[in-house]
Amino acid sequence: MMTKHKRKRQTDSSTDILGKEPQSSEEFHALANKLIKWARNKDSINIEDFPLSFLISPEIFAEFSNKSEYFAKAYNISRRLIGSRRKQLALKGSINSQIVLATLPLYEPEYKKWLMSLRLKQENVGETKFIIVEIPTWVNKESDLPTPEERKKIVEKAKLEQLHRDTSVDKSGR
Repeated sequence: MMTKHKRKRQTDSSTDILGKEPQSSEEFHALANKLIKWARNKDSINIEDFPLSFLISPEIFAEFSNKSEYFAKAYNISRRLIGSRRKQLALKGSINSQIVLATLPLYEPEYKKWLMSLRLKQENVGETKFIIVEIPTWVNKESDLPTPEERKKIVEKAKLEQLHRDTSVDKSGR
């Protein structure tokens, strides 16, 4: 007669497959050095690929910057290296420039700040509506300004947002 043996469930952390957060400053330092080395590779064009290769969520990985100053510096330099490479590849037509533009805030902190501070204001004067676009302080030359096509998109977006605001007003007057 055969007896069934219950298998002990392994619960020690060595069976976890998800990446682990560094625990010491040496581990943060080593991970930061790996990140910089990886980012300098010309095939590295997406910062999220690095933490994913260790089975670490990119959001959690970015939070490591709060725990190590050295890691924060390495992360920022790596983002800049990759961002610069992405822009160069887009200019050469090697990668889709729309994807690069859509993800630019991840790689360019100044651009992210500008997008967050960009406010489209509307002033109503009788039946005429004016849309005012604030130009960021970092615009130094004409090449920094949006192209006519980009300006049209900004204006159209503002019009759609206003239309949405106008049509989404609660009919009860609240």
